[in-house]
Amino acid sequence: MNLKYKNGFYVREDIYGETVLVSQNNLAVVCFGEKVDIEFEKLNQNKIIEYVMGNCFVPKITLVPSSACAFIQYDGAVLTIVSNNLEI
Repeated sequence: MNLKYKNGFYVREDIYGETVLVSQNNLAVVCFGEKVDIEFEKLNQNKIIEYVMGNCFVPKITLVPSSACAFIQYDGAVLTIVSNNLEI
């Protein structure tokens, strides 16, 4: 990934206990560490937008202690990393 011509920022957040995360408009979700549960949740949208754009689903991720995941935006400009007591 070449970030030379892109604006990038990084977010890291420690999470204690079991936590549910939702991220929208992202292409890739990378998970590592202990057990990570991923479900896809349908967004409630205006019927006209749903007709034109189709259904939209977002990943809903449950982290347990010692787990982590990264959300990588389509153009590579944004990387969001969340972890649950995992050294990254």
